[in-house]
Amino acid sequence: FIMRDWKKVAQDYDAFAFDFDKTGEYLPLIAWDTGHLNFDRDTFSMPSYVGRDYADEAINCIAAVVSATLVGIDKSNHSGCNWVLMCENWYNIETGQYLYLNNRYAFTGGSFWYELLPNLLFYELAYYYPNTGNFQNEMHAVANRWYNACIVMGGSDDPWAIPDFYYTAFDFSSMRPVYNGEWAEPDAAAAIGWLEYVAWLKWGAPEYLTAADWCLQYLDKIPFNPLYEILLPYGAYAAARMNAE
Repeated sequence: FIMRDWKKVAQDYDAFAFDFDKTGEYLPLIAWDTGHLNFDRDTFSMPSYVGRDYADEAINCIAAVVSATLVGIDKSNHSGCNWVLMCENWYNIETGQYLYLNNRYAFTGGSFWYELLPNLLFYELAYYYPNTGNFQNEMHAVANRWYNACIVMGGSDDPWAIPDFYYTAFDFSSMRPVYNGEWAEPDAAAAIGWLEYVAWLKWGAPEYLTAADWCLQYLDKIPFNPLYEILLPYGAYAAARMNAE
C-alpha cells in the first residue's frame, strides 16, 4: 500500500490553519484573542472543529503548534509571530490553578484528560523552546502540583503505597480527587507518570522518580484496561524508557 506522507499533511495543515487570509465558508480557521488572560499579550483561537465558533481549547491550539514544530517549522518565529509564547496564556494563573488547562480561564475537577493533555503538550513545547517565557518555572510548578496530587490520592514512600487513580478528575482548588459517579479516567496515571519522569530527567529530584514509579506500578497491577482517551500510550513510553534508563 502507499503510506500517506504525514509530514506533508502536517505542514499543509499548518499553512492552512494559521492563514488569516483564507476565505470561504467557515474560513479562516484562526482568529486573534485579545482578552489577555493570564498574560498581557494577544494570543489566538481556533474552532475545535470546522463549523464551530472560535474556541480556546489547548488540545487543539497548543497541539497545532507542537505538530508544526515536529515537522520542522519554527513556531517561535513564523509569519512574524511567536506562536509558542502565545501558548503560555493557557497557564492558568487567574484561576489559581497554576497548570496548563484546556481553556485560558479554567478550573480543575471535571476531567483528568482535559487537565493533563495540555500539560503534556506544554512539556513538549518546553523541550523544543526551552527559553520561552517562564516555561522552566512553569514546568517545575506542573511537576510539583501533580506530585502533590499523587500524595493526596494515597501515594507514600514510607510505608510504600501506590496512589489510586480510579477517579474522574482532580480538583486542585480543594486538593481532592473527584469521582463524578458516571465514569473514571484511570489512564491519568500514564500521563502523570510521563510528566513526573520527564521532570526527574530534567531536575533529578527523587520525588519525581518516585511519583513516576507509583503511576506505572498502578497501571501494571490493575486487572482491567484503563484506557479512557489518548493518555495511556504515554505510560507505555514512560515504562519502556524507565526500564532502559
